[in-house]
Amino acid sequence: MSADPFANTTTVKNILNHIISPKIVRDGSGGYTTKTDLVNIDNMLFASRATTAGTAIAPLTAQCGTVPVSGGALSVRVFHSRATTNSVILVTQNRLDTSSQTVKTVTAENGSFLIELSGVTSGNQNSIFWFIASF
Repeated sequence: MSADPFANTTTVKNILNHIISPKIVRDGSGGYTTKTDLVNIDNMLFASRATTAGTAIAPLTAQCGTVPVSGGALSVRVFHSRATTNSVILVTQNRLDTSSQTVKTVTAENGSFLIELSGVTSGNQNSIFWFIASF
C-alpha cells in the first residue's frame, strides 16, 4: 500500500489522464527511456517571484524576479541554483535613473548570472526584472 494519501484518488487519476502524458522514446544509444509531456498547461509558476539577488550559500530557485540595483553599480550578480552556462535568461529594466541607461549584457554561469548595465546608476530605487526561459 502506498504512503501517499492521494494515491488512487479521483484527483490523481484526473491529473494522469488530462495533464501528464508519459511516453517511451529512443535514447540515442540503441535503447529506450521514458519521458513525460505536460499537456493543456497555460501557466506554470515554479516558485514565488524573487526580490533579492540571492547568495552563493542560499541561491534562488524562482523562475523570475526583481533585483535591486544600488546607486553606483555597473552590474549585479544573481545567484540561482539551476542557472547554467546554457540557461536562457531574459532581462529588462524596471526603473533606472536615466532613460539612456540600459541592460548591456547578461552572462549565464553555473550557479549564477551576471547582469551588466550600460552606465552607473545614481539613485536608490533602481531595479531590474529577470526571467529564466530555459534552465
